[in-house]
Amino acid sequence: MGKTALAESIGLLGNTAQHGAFSFLILQSSNYRRETKPAIFEASLSWLDGKSFTKNLSDDISGDAVEPFSYIPQHYIEKICNELQVANSSFEKELKAVIFSHVADAERLGAESLDSLIEYLTEQTYSRMEQIRAELREINKTDR
Repeated sequence: MGKTALAESIGLLGNTAQHGAFSFLILQSSNYRRETKPAIFEASLSWLDGKSFTKNLSDDISGDAVEPFSYIPQHYIEKICNELQVANSSFEKELKAVIFSHVADAERLGAESLDSLIEYLTEQTYSRMEQIRAELREINKTDR
C-alpha cells in the first residue's frame, strides 16, 4: 500500500481531476471520511525550478484547481482497461484527451476536442475530393 499512498499523495499535490478514483486517500465518500491518518500527514513536492507544493493529506481538491501535471490513479487505469472493448469508453476518452493535449494550439483550428478536429479535417478532405470529382466529370464531358 506504500506505493499507492505515495502516488496518490503526488496526485493530490497535482490537483488531479481524477481524485474520485483514489483508493488510499479516500477524501470523501457517502458516510466515511478518512481523517485519522491523513489529517496528521503533509505531502510536499519541489521542482528543480524552485516551485513547490504542500498539502495536508486530508485536503480536498477544488473543482477549479489548476493541474500542474497529469496524474492517473491506478484504480482509474484498472477501470478503463476493463472497458477496452466498449466503444467510447473511459480509456478511449482519456487517450483522445492526451493526444489532443499534445496538438499545438495553432493546429487545433478552433476545435475543442480530438473528435471535433478529426471531424473538421475529414469534412475538408471529403469536400476537396468532391470538388476534384466534379472537375474530372467536367473534363470527361469536354473530351468526348
